[in-house]
Amino acid sequence: MATVTLPCPTEVGDLLLPPNADGRVRFSRQAYHRMVEAGVLHSGSRVELIDGEIFMMSPIGPPQGSLITRLTRFFARQSSDAFDCRVQLPIVAGDHSEPEPDLAIVRRRDDDYQHEHPKPDDVLLLVEVAQSSLSFDLGLKLRLYSSSGIREYWVIDATHKTMLVHRDPDGDQYRSASRIGIGEKIAPLTAPDCQLDVSWLFH
Repeated sequence: MATVTLPCPTEVGDLLLPPNADGRVRFSRQAYHRMVEAGVLHSGSRVELIDGEIFMMSPIGPPQGSLITRLTRFFARQSSDAFDCRVQLPIVAGDHSEPEPDLAIVRRRDDDYQHEHPKPDDVLLLVEVAQSSLSFDLGLKLRLYSSSGIREYWVIDATHKTMLVHRDPDGDQYRSASRIGIGEKIAPLTAPDCQLDVSWLFH
């Protein structure tokens, strides 16, 4: 992941956060959206806001794309009518973060989150599919998701064909962390009947 260095238009200057120790500029979510409106950030750019910094998202390779497709198909078929599967769409993680996880299983709402992105209380499960981004997903993103109260977080390690399952957030870490591999099954805590066969996922 690379930090995006951007000019700061005057209309977002009053929304800046205190800079990091190394002088890097940090933004609030309000400033982040203002930059899109002002054309500083293109609305189709593959970037996300993490703890006030704007990061370029890693390109999606074929193995990662295949896994995201399979996971989307699985959750779309298996999830109850109470849940929705959102693919690479933003969630709100505090005033300074708006990540875009590969998948988010969220509570279904009649307005389909037309006026606001899902917040941690709306999120039942987040999934990141990691190829080149494993250290980022297990580092900065894990700390963000846990500190935001995301109850369950899966990281799919595409290279080693394993799943890293994190549950029970406590501060910026999860109390429970386990590795699930070929031949095993896993289900979200909130949907115990939704059993994902890891062998099928990586076939």
